[in-house]
Amino acid sequence: MKQVSSNTAVDLAESILKEAHEEITVETRIEKLIEVADGIKFEQEHINLIDRIRNTESEVTLAINCRSFPIVTGSIRFTSERFLVVSSNRINYLINLAHAIYLAGVDPRAVFRIENSDLDTTSMWVKNLVENQSIVSIYLINGIQLSGTLIRFGNDHLDLLVHNQSYLIPTTSLVLLRSAP
Repeated sequence: MKQVSSNTAVDLAESILKEAHEEITVETRIEKLIEVADGIKFEQEHINLIDRIRNTESEVTLAINCRSFPIVTGSIRFTSERFLVVSSNRINYLINLAHAIYLAGVDPRAVFRIENSDLDTTSMWVKNLVENQSIVSIYLINGIQLSGTLIRFGNDHLDLLVHNQSYLIPTTSLVLLRSAP
């Protein structure tokens, strides 16, 4: 039987303890990385559609439930919880997100926004159309198209003047509003 000196035994024990400490450190780092990855995954799962869209800087393509404009491609100018304003070739489209079928080109690296922004920039854009008495084309869910002067924009409706007759249109029936500059 071979005798081990006390110095060799101490060195061996220190070596084993050092390796164990390094393994524990590596395992701790791995656990922290898994925890961070799970946190990121949880945040990504809870990002809503409008935040995904807001974080997109490139052009997007929207398929919408509208016979005249089934596909709209352009840059996002304004957003709200219910509507998008997309600009393409000097024409602006207000799109009701409830009638969007799919979106392509949305940035996959969306960031969860903690702050709650209640500022509805699409409403401000539409109210600007009202103030300028802009001529718009409106496309409704049933396929009807109306063109006229936008004279009022309410919380859940808009008024359109067509040949001196006013139409009250609920925003729930609105699929797309088209405005040229």
